[in-house]
Amino acid sequence: MKPRDGIWSEWTDEGARAGGKRFVVCLHCSQRLQVNASRMKQHIVVHCKRAPEDVKEKFKEVVCSQSIATSKQKARLSAGSAKPIRPDLNQSTSMRQEESSTDVEDDRSQSSQPSSQASGTSKRGGETSDGVEDNGPPAKKALVQGTLRNFPDVVSAAEKEKLDLAWARAVYTSYWPFTAADNVYVAEFFRLIKPGWTPPSPYELSTRLLNAIYGEVDQLNQAAISKAPVVALMIDGWSDVARGSVLNVALFAGIPIFWRSIPPSADRHDAQMVAGVICDVIDSSRDVSEKIRAVVTDNAAVMVAAWREVERRKPTIKCYGCGAHVFNLLAGDMKKIAYVGGVIEENRKLAVFFKTHSVCHEVLLQHTGDKNRKPLGTVLSCATRWSTDYLMLKRNLRIRQALIGAVTDQRLSREVKGNADVRNQVLEVGVEHATFWADTQRVADLLKPIATAISFCEGDHTPVSVMPHIWAHVDAELNEQSLAIAGLENATADEVLEKVKLRMEMSLQPVTVAAYAVDPRFRGKLLGDTEWLTATSVILDVGESYKASRLDLLGDIAQYRAKSGPVYGNELLWEAAMSDACSRNPGLWWQSFVAGRPLSPVAVALLGFPSSSATVERCHKSYGLQKSKIRNRLDPDKAAKLAIVNYNLKVQTKRHSSNAEKAQKSHILTLNTERNRHARRRSESSDDDDYNDDVENEDR
Repeated sequence: MKPRDGIWSEWTDEGARAGGKRFVVCLHCSQRLQVNASRMKQHIVVHCKRAPEDVKEKFKEVVCSQSIATSKQKARLSAGSAKPIRPDLNQSTSMRQEESSTDVEDDRSQSSQPSSQASGTSKRGGETSDGVEDNGPPAKKALVQGTLRNFPDVVSAAEKEKLDLAWARAVYTSYWPFTAADNVYVAEFFRLIKPGWTPPSPYELSTRLLNAIYGEVDQLNQAAISKAPVVALMIDGWSDVARGSVLNVALFAGIPIFWRSIPPSADRHDAQMVAGVICDVIDSSRDVSEKIRAVVTDNAAVMVAAWREVERRKPTIKCYGCGAHVFNLLAGDMKKIAYVGGVIEENRKLAVFFKTHSVCHEVLLQHTGDKNRKPLGTVLSCATRWSTDYLMLKRNLRIRQALIGAVTDQRLSREVKGNADVRNQVLEVGVEHATFWADTQRVADLLKPIATAISFCEGDHTPVSVMPHIWAHVDAELNEQSLAIAGLENATADEVLEKVKLRMEMSLQPVTVAAYAVDPRFRGKLLGDTEWLTATSVILDVGESYKASRLDLLGDIAQYRAKSGPVYGNELLWEAAMSDACSRNPGLWWQSFVAGRPLSPVAVALLGFPSSSATVERCHKSYGLQKSKIRNRLDPDKAAKLAIVNYNLKVQTKRHSSNAEKAQKSHILTLNTERNRHARRRSESSDDDDYNDDVENEDR
C-alpha cells in the first residue's frame, strides 16, 4: 500500500460529504479545501499565515516544482521568502485586481489549460476550484478571485469588432494582402500585444468587414456632398493589369472623392456610352443630382463629343476639359518641333547611358556628391508625361560639371569609348555638338513655363478660375521678343507661338472665362469686352438653376466689374479679397462678405469647379495598386471597393491632419504675368554660369 503523504499531518480529514466529495481543514488557520495534495501543500507554504516556518520549509521544494504555483510564487519561494502572499481581505478589490493584472504575462503559459483550471474560478459543487466555499458575501468572493494571477485576456464582442475594423482599415490603406495576419511574426506580435484578440480571416476581410467600411466611407462622402455648395464630376477610362477597360468616376465636393468604378463590359467606350454613364451617375442619387453642376474630362475626341450629349440631356451641366492635360499636350507639341525634339533626344541618350550602365551611374554619383550637397543621377523622361522632358533637361544642366568629370574619368574609359557620342556631347566636341549645352539651356527655358503651369493647375483644390492667369504667365514667358532674345530661329519661334495659341484656345472655354471673371483676386482684368459678354452669358445660364433674376444678375455684374455701388465700391471689401484665407479660397470671399448679392451663389458655384481632372488619375493609381500583378485575378467589383475605401480613407486622413491649401506648391498670385521678364533677364545676363546658377536656385 502506498504510504500516506506527509502533508496529511497538517490537515484534519472531514471525510466525504453527500455527493462523494471529500474535504480537509487546515490545523493552523482552519481553512477548508477539497482534497488535493498539491493544493494542500501550496496553502501551507504560500497562503497560510500561521503555519510554522519549519513546516513551510518541509514542503517548499515540492511546491516550487509543482505547476500549480505561479511564476511569482516560485520566485519568492526560491529567494527564501517565507512571507505569506495571501492578500488581506480588508484591502480593496481594485487593488487586488491591479496586482493580479501585473502577473498576467508571468502566467501566460497556463492560459492554454482548460478555463476551469487556468482561471481557478469555475464552480464545482458550490465551491471554487481552489477549495474555498462559495457561500460568503459577494465582496469576499470577488476579493478571493482577485488573488488569482493567471486571468486570461478576455475581449468582448464589441471590442473585437472595433479591433477587426481597425485592422481592416490598416490592411486596405496599406495594400497589404488579406493573409498578412497569417505571417508567423505578425501573429506573434498580436499574441503579445493582445492575446485575447484573433485577427479576422481573409474571408471576413474580403466580405463583411470590407462591406462595413465601404458603407462608412460612403456615409462620409455623402456628408461631404451635402455640405458642398456645388459638386463637379470627373470621369476617365483606364485599363487595369488584366487589360480590362474600366471607367473611374470621381467627384469634387470641397474634397476629392473616388465615387464609382464602372467594371469592364462589352460596350465600346464611345461618346454615347460615356455620356450615358455620366447621366446615370448624376441620376443615381438625389443629393448628387441636385449638386452636380460641372463635368471635367480630358480633351480626347470621345470626351468632347460626350460633352455635347451630356449638355443636351442636362442643360444645367457645364462640361470642359482638364487644364493639366492641355499643358501636357502643349509639352508634347513642343517635342514635335524638329529643333526641340532633337535636343530632347540628345539629352535622353545621355540620361539613358548613365541609367543603363551601373558603373557609370555610381561614378556619376561620386562626382555629383563631390560638387553638390548630395549625390544626383540623371533623370529619364516618361513617354506619357511630356512635362518630364523639362525635368530631364534641368537635371543635366544642374550636374553639367559632374557629367564632364564622369566622361573623363579613367574608370569609365571602356564604356565611354563604346559610346563616343555621349562623350562628344558632354565635352561639346565636333561641329554637331558644339552648342549642346547652350541648346539644352534654350529648350529648358522654353519648357519651364509649361512645367510650371502644370504644377499650378494639377492640384485637387485648384479652381478653374486660375487658368487664364496661368496662360498669362505662359504668354509672358513665351512671346516673340523673349523667343528672339533666347536665340530661336524665326521658323522655330513661329511654330512655338502657333502651338501655344492653339492650346490656349482649347483650354480657355466659356465656363473658364466666367469663373475667372467672378474670381475676386483677378476680377477679369485680362478679359476684353467680348470675353466679358461670353462670361456674362455663362453666368446667366448658371443663374437659372439657382432661380436668380436675370436683371438682378446683370446689374450685380455691372457693379462688381466697375467696383461701384454701396457694396462693391467699398475698398475694404477688395482688401479682404487679397487676404490669405480669401486669396487661397476665393469662394469664401463671396460667402463671407457679399453673401446676399444675386451674383454670390453663381460665383460660389463657378469657383467650386476644379481646374483639372487629375483627381481621377489618382483614382486610377489607387485601383492599380489594389489590382496588381500579384492580385490580377481580383474581382472588378471587389477591386473597385478596395480602391474606393483606400483612396477616400487617405483623403479623410489628410483632411484632418493638414489644411487642403498646403497641397498647393505655392500661391497662384506669385506667378508672373508681365511680358518680357524672362527676355529681360536673359539679355541682362552676360555670364552663362551665373544665369545657370540663378535658374537652379529658382528651381530649388
